[in-house]
Amino acid sequence: MQGAAFALVAAWAAGMAGGSEGYGMSCQYDNDCGYSSCRISGYSSACYKGDDNLEPRLRPQRFNCVWTSGCACYYFKAAVVVASCNCTNQPCNSVSPENPLCPAGVIEVCPTPNCDAKDDLAHWTGSGCDWQCNTGYWRDSANKCQPCTQCQIGQYASTVCSPTTNAVCSNCPEKSVSVYNNVPISGCKCGAGYSGTIAFSWSTCQACSKGKYKDIIGTSNCVACPAGKYSEIDAAPSLGNCLQCPNNSYSPEGSPQRTSCTCNAGYWGPHGGNCTACRGGKFSNISGSLTVDTCKSCLPGQYSYDGSTVCLKCPANTYSEVPVSNVSLCTPCTRYAVSNPGSISSASCKCNYGYYSSDPSTCSACKEGTYTAELGLTQCSYCPRNNYSAAASSTCYDCPVNTYSTYGICLCVAGYIKSAQGVCVPCGAGKFRAVADQVCNECPAGKFSSLAVATSSTQCMDCPTNSMSKAGSTSKSACVCYAGYFGPDCIQCPAGTYRSDITASACTPCAAGNFSTVVGATSPTVCVQCADGTVAPLPGASTCMQCSTCRFPTFKTKSCNRTVDTVCTPCSNCTKTQYISSECSPLSDRICADCQQCPTGKYIYSECKAVNDCRDCTVCGQGEYNLVNCSFQNNAVCTLCAKGKYKVFVGSQPCIDCEPGKYNTNAGLSFCMSCAAGTYALANNADPPCAVCAAGKYSAASGSSTCTSCPSDQYSDMSGSTACKTCQICKISEYQWSPCSRTSDARCSSCPLGKYRFDPNSQTCTGCYAGKYFFKDSPAAIACFDCEEGKYSLGDSTPCIQCEIGKFNPTKGASTCSICPPSTISPVGATTSFACQIYVSLSMQLTVANSFDASQQTTFSSVIAQYLQVDLNSVLITQSSSARRASILVKVSVAILCNSEQEAVGVEKLLASGVLQQRLATAGFSDISKFEYKRGASLASSSLSAGFIVLYVLIAFAGVLLIGAGVYTYARRKLLYVETMGDELVPSKEPPIDVEEPDHSLQLVFSHSSRTELPPEKCVWMGATLQESMQKDMEAFFVNLSSRAYDDIIAREGRMLEIADNLRTSDPMIATSIFEGLEAVHNSRGERMRAEEMRNKKERLLQVT
Repeated sequence: MQGAAFALVAAWAAGMAGGSEGYGMSCQYDNDCGYSSCRISGYSSACYKGDDNLEPRLRPQRFNCVWTSGCACYYFKAAVVVASCNCTNQPCNSVSPENPLCPAGVIEVCPTPNCDAKDDLAHWTGSGCDWQCNTGYWRDSANKCQPCTQCQIGQYASTVCSPTTNAVCSNCPEKSVSVYNNVPISGCKCGAGYSGTIAFSWSTCQACSKGKYKDIIGTSNCVACPAGKYSEIDAAPSLGNCLQCPNNSYSPEGSPQRTSCTCNAGYWGPHGGNCTACRGGKFSNISGSLTVDTCKSCLPGQYSYDGSTVCLKCPANTYSEVPVSNVSLCTPCTRYAVSNPGSISSASCKCNYGYYSSDPSTCSACKEGTYTAELGLTQCSYCPRNNYSAAASSTCYDCPVNTYSTYGICLCVAGYIKSAQGVCVPCGAGKFRAVADQVCNECPAGKFSSLAVATSSTQCMDCPTNSMSKAGSTSKSACVCYAGYFGPDCIQCPAGTYRSDITASACTPCAAGNFSTVVGATSPTVCVQCADGTVAPLPGASTCMQCSTCRFPTFKTKSCNRTVDTVCTPCSNCTKTQYISSECSPLSDRICADCQQCPTGKYIYSECKAVNDCRDCTVCGQGEYNLVNCSFQNNAVCTLCAKGKYKVFVGSQPCIDCEPGKYNTNAGLSFCMSCAAGTYALANNADPPCAVCAAGKYSAASGSSTCTSCPSDQYSDMSGSTACKTCQICKISEYQWSPCSRTSDARCSSCPLGKYRFDPNSQTCTGCYAGKYFFKDSPAAIACFDCEEGKYSLGDSTPCIQCEIGKFNPTKGASTCSICPPSTISPVGATTSFACQIYVSLSMQLTVANSFDASQQTTFSSVIAQYLQVDLNSVLITQSSSARRASILVKVSVAILCNSEQEAVGVEKLLASGVLQQRLATAGFSDISKFEYKRGASLASSSLSAGFIVLYVLIAFAGVLLIGAGVYTYARRKLLYVETMGDELVPSKEPPIDVEEPDHSLQLVFSHSSRTELPPEKCVWMGATLQESMQKDMEAFFVNLSSRAYDDIIAREGRMLEIADNLRTSDPMIATSIFEGLEAVHNSRGERMRAEEMRNKKERLLQVT
């Protein structure tokens, strides 16, 4: 069918190239340009004349083309009309038709004919020599343009001015008026006081009835007079015509007369007349009262004013024995008495709280410390213990802290006194107060108290023995010791001291050179001067010592007196370069003389004398240094150089540190050794001899003093490295999950199946973009290619999918397919909108012995195509099957594509003949029932019997296998997903979930229109080959799953277990495979308990099956 359409266009093109009329085709037509017998390649088309028969969407406005050859054939294809016409007698500035000869929207301008002159107030119409007057003018019989007549306010234009006719003005209907010039009849509006709509010359305005008014010109309705007003006239033109009811009366909204006004409640009188108020002390709650009888008296204890609708109670603390006319006439209760509102006698007045009455006519206040908590009491009660009250109190309160009471008056407790502010405060330190005392008393002299609250004199403490204090003393420090005593405990002054001033804090010592043997002395006269030959060098002596005598090795340098003892100085010591010429005595020092000097390089071997024994100094060898240098007094002392130092030469030179990068481990060496490669040493490095280079650093040569850090693209993962290793670069099929550092190499892992690292700088594996597919065996090794026309892809390395039935795609690299226009359909993999064609839907039921397999479907389609004379690819089939005891019931839906409405009509006629059933029976499909067909019906909306499963079989090799809750793998078999529609199953137009990992996962999804799950056992598995393929895909899925995060594994495991449970009876092999896969995943991750749980599930299933 498609080929025929393209042949038609090709035939037209060939005719154009030849330039012959009729576009290279034979077109026969009758004189009336009716249907013709045009035939091209066996396909017919209608022949039309002029534009009146054009398809409406192709018909240009104001186009009346006269065809040069009478009638032309139109072939409609993708909004293109193949036609031709000339411009003879065509209106100027018209738009050309949409056809290949004239591009759409081209303006064809015809030559302007020679015409007679027109009026200056006119313009050419563009149709030949015709002209018409400008707006606001009309053409009279003399072909002159005259101004249109202007209708005035109050009139309307009964005839509107046109290019050929003048306006005719008429007066608006009675009680209506127009407010603008040149209005139509509808421009006349009813005036004030009238309502209605003027649509015709006989229309009328209605007067507003009594009780209503209208104060504007227009079509609005009359408005009711407000409540409390009335109007007794018709056609009232304003609100002012609504009159106010008399005082103290009221009328409802829209009242038409004065008698509609009735007296308000609390008043009486005639309707519409004067209203009289009910007198004070009475009330009326009835409105519209005509007589005074409706005024009722108030009760005792109540009052009302003139015109009252209710009676009010006399206020609280008043009473009234009869109804009164004013609140001021209610009698007040006696002073300090209260009553409830509405009281009717003086007996209702009770003395208030805090008051009492011994005489009914007076109320007296309770005294301080008493109270009344009820009304009308005759005496007051005392407050409870430790409570108090003021005068006229209704309750008692707790006494403040540090107070007490027995008869309602709070007094200060012992140890406290009332301040000027009336608050009980502590007496303070040094004082005390008993309960009976009126004031705080001071502690007596010789006593003290540090307590802030003291309640008795017994709490005043005695001062220590041998001391005294003033009255009211607050601490022990106020106690002063007697003369001759001192300290906090007032003990006696020791011998050699005295204390005469009691304010002094300590005893005064006797002066140096004096002494005293008296204890507790009170005067300095007890101090006696030391005798000759004795001394008291320090103050406070209790006795004098004998002067000292110098003994060897000291001698006397100062004599003794009473305050300073004999001074003895140590004898002088001779140096090693001296000897003693006179020894030290008690009265003189030692005398030393210089020894003879030894020459340079020699030292004194024995004691210094007048003539010395000089010997050669010792010389230090290699690996030694002078611990003590040789001098006049001492020989040199040599010692070994320490570890990490050396000395090459003989002599007194010092040992020097090993150079950086060298070491030695023994003392007394004359050389240092170099550190090995991979190690280093600082100066004076001895133990450990050389440090090992840390990971991330290296030393390439021996004798290094430092380690060098690895460059950014190299690493060393061990200590003691002599060189760095080059970091590995992940392959394009791998991703880097750990970057290279100075101490570790980069770590790469393989990308998931179907994903690669296309960007060398990226660390993430990705799939191809939507509209592309992955082809790893391409010349570029790994590349993404655009999907071909008629196909699309969802990206992420999924294969390209052919456009489904009813969709097309004319471009490469598409991510979706376009939907055919309404009432059209296309075959699988359509590449252009031309493939979208009208179709006829055919459905029937077959009963077959085994199955309606692919071979039988091909035979079935061929019979239909041959009988209907259509291409085999124009027959699209969907089918469902239901097993019976000895046969299989198959429901088949067929869509037959047509190139035109005429062809669809022809197909319907052929289907109606019953011949197709006979030919199908001859081909082996004899048991046919429910044979139905319909124009342009959607496959998805075809009538299907309840309980059938419809499998949407694609001719292309791109089925989608779904299990669980997501789209997972392209199964490479002819199986599609399904969804339920009520009790039936029909093809789902889109996968319910985006494809996430098409090459690594396996699931089967059932989507219900009401979002309920379809039991998996209803799925029709398509043979052992499909199950084998599924098994392989499942193995790949579980290998990938084992590398995921634990939470991700648990989430996916839950969905897989649900699927396995549903497949226990319908397909135990797949259920067993799921349990085995999950067991392997947990074993690979060391999760033994989870693996054992999966193994137990598998074994229980195997025992059952």
